[in-house]
Order: sequence, then C-alpha cells, then structure tokens
Amino acid sequence: MISLIVDGVKTVFGWLGEKSKAKHERSMAALELEKRLLLSQQESNSKWEIAQLNDKDKLLRWAAFILFASPLLASLISPEWGHKVQEAWHMLKDWQSNVLSGMCLAVFGMRSIPNVIGSAIGSIKEALKK
Repeated sequence: MISLIVDGVKTVFGWLGEKSKAKHERSMAALELEKRLLLSQQESNSKWEIAQLNDKDKLLRWAAFILFASPLLASLISPEWGHKVQEAWHMLKDWQSNVLSGMCLAVFGMRSIPNVIGSAIGSIKEALKK
C-alpha cells in the first residue's frame, strides 16, 4: 500500500517536473526567437546601410521620377512640348501605361521595403514581450 502511494507521488512529481521542464523550454525558445529576430534586424539594418552607401539604384529612381514628371517638366520648358508629351501619354494603350506605372511604383516601393520589414520585426518583438 505504501509503495502504491509512493509510486503515485512519484508520478505526480514526474508530471509536475515535465510540466515545469516544458514551460522552461517554451520560455527558452521564445528567448531564442527574440534573439534571432534582434540579430536579423541588426543584420538587415547593416545590409541596408551598406546598400545605401553603394546606392546603385539612384539612376533608376531618377529615370522613374522623370518619366512620371515628364508632362509637368515639358510644360515648364514649353507649353507646346507639355501638350505633345501629354498626347504621347494618352496614345499609350491601357496595358502599356499599367506596365510603366507598375515598373515605376516598384522602383519606389523597393526603397521602402526595409522600413516595412523593420516595423514588422518591431511588432513581432512587441507581441513576444506581452
């Protein structure tokens, strides 16, 4: 009878020990994930800073800006030129103007990706803290 009680107590303590161990492993996994996110954020920031120093896309961004601003720029130079540029824009088929718009938006959208990623990582970190 005493051995049954001792076995029962051992079983209960074993369950409690396993529960405590699982809780500890879960908290360690959360800490490891937070550490990994922090390191990845630092790595992303440093890669982004290096890319900004090497800024290879500056010409591409200027070309996209000039493409969209061409009617205004041409109008500033000469109203006749502005009218001709607007006529050229209106002669494009819908799919052509959509492709040009998409390309230009992608150029400017790529520049803001690190900001989006940084805010997403910050939100994940805040959620993990709670």
